[in-house]
Amino acid sequence: MSAKPERVTRRREPIRTRWIWAVFAVLFVMLNPWYFGSGATRLVGGVPLWALIILGVSLALSVFLHYVCVVHWQTEEDGDE
Repeated sequence: MSAKPERVTRRREPIRTRWIWAVFAVLFVMLNPWYFGSGATRLVGGVPLWALIILGVSLALSVFLHYVCVVHWQTEEDGDE
């Protein structure tokens, strides 16, 4: 009996994937509070709104980096697993 060769799926490195770079760009742009005017600051629970947004985007960036590292980063060769 002949065994069929297993189908090998090669993952692309994250540096070559354009949508990952697009998400990084959007998150890094949102980290900078340039889109808030220099006028009156809105407070939410005593904290400026821009600070809460930056904290939320920082959390989103951390989660996205974790996702990219776990799912898309090829750390071992295919035969090592």
